[in-house]
This record gives sequence, structure tokens and C-alpha cells, in this order.
Amino acid sequence: MRAILAIFILSFILVGATLAQAYEENTDRPGNDFYQFTPTPSDPFICALHCDSTTTCDAWTYLKPDEFYPEGQCFLKAPAPNPGPSDCCVSGLSATN
Repeated sequence: MRAILAIFILSFILVGATLAQAYEENTDRPGNDFYQFTPTPSDPFICALHCDSTTTCDAWTYLKPDEFYPEGQCFLKAPAPNPGPSDCCVSGLSATN
């Protein structure tokens, strides 16, 4: 039982580290949106998780909450557009594609 628990914890840590490495703080990947949604909770992790679980997703951008989207927005993208600096967003590449 302890071995199974240890494997589960290690897997969770490794997946979390992979997702964290994929974050591109203060970066937008404009264009190529194929799906947009309001993340619940409002967190870039939700965008990354949706992208990683969508086979056609190559990249994602999380629009930080602002006056137009007080809860933020997620944009899933394919193909992955080039990144550019922007304080509005957090972006990343799919960890599975």
C-alpha cells in the first residue's frame, strides 16, 4: 500500500513539474484560437489542464482577469502561435503534444 501511495505522489509531483515548466509568464500567443472558455477557478493551470487533455491543442493562453473578463479567459490553440511579451497573459505549450 505504501508503494502505491509513493508512486501516486511521485507521479503527481512529476506532472505538476511538467506543467509548471510549460508556463510562460507575461506572454501571449496571439491567434490560432479554436476554443475559448472561462476557467473555474480562474487559474492558468485550468487552461494548461484542458489543453493537455485535448488532442488537437498545441498551446494555450490564459488572459488574466480584467474589466472585460473579470474571471479571466482560456484560449486553446492549434497550431501553436509564436509567443510575444505581454503583461495580460500567461501561456504555454501542451505537455502532451
